[in-house]
Amino acid sequence: LNKVRLEQENERKEASAQIIQASKLATLGEMSTSVAHELNQPLNVIRMAAGNSRRRISKGTADLEYLNAKLERIEEQTVRASAIIDHMRMFGREANEELEPINPRAVVTNALGLMGEQLRLAGIKIVTEFSEDCLLILGHSIQMEQVILNLLTNARDAMTEREGEKKIILRVFEDDKSVHITADDAGGGILENALSRIFDPFYTTKEMGKGTGLGLSVSYGIINDMNGTLVAENIDGGARFTITLPSVS
Repeated sequence: LNKVRLEQENERKEASAQIIQASKLATLGEMSTSVAHELNQPLNVIRMAAGNSRRRISKGTADLEYLNAKLERIEEQTVRASAIIDHMRMFGREANEELEPINPRAVVTNALGLMGEQLRLAGIKIVTEFSEDCLLILGHSIQMEQVILNLLTNARDAMTEREGEKKIILRVFEDDKSVHITADDAGGGILENALSRIFDPFYTTKEMGKGTGLGLSVSYGIINDMNGTLVAENIDGGARFTITLPSVS
């Protein structure tokens, strides 16, 4: 009996990991435009620095100090581009099962680094409010990023067709034993009959072809596996998602 239970638990974990990975890869696909823009910025700086250097050399006005400054600039931007690619590669990998201490502020910042440009292009203002001394939490940094990205994606989609100011407020704060991450949007809120089902697998209020219905369900499972909670509620003019996780003492 114990062997059967163990096999069932292993199968459950494997299935859960596969769903998380599939959702993560779908998120990567959605972020491709934003990431391409993030990569284009350092490439443009490199192109300009190289072009300016060549012009100076052709005119015979390129001194060593000038060229050294341009080469340093090129090196900085290649490091930046490499960091973006490395982060995307890490994000695409399957997570280790072991929980580790992570900084929730860094997780939110990294997620915004991947999706911030996409939100800006959609006319959405991002506001971050972080407590000064943030406690650590036990979790998977990449999976936590996935949760934040799912919340940002849902907030973006909720505001796509709406008039007025489009804004997402991300907060990270703590109390004695817990760390809280909240994401507020101005998308008009969640229908009352949808609130109780919003974390169900394959449940979506989006139009056909605009969502798998897995993002929030996967996010709920990830946070639950980290011994935390993810809840949704309506606020004035929008919705709030709150992640609560035990802090590392």
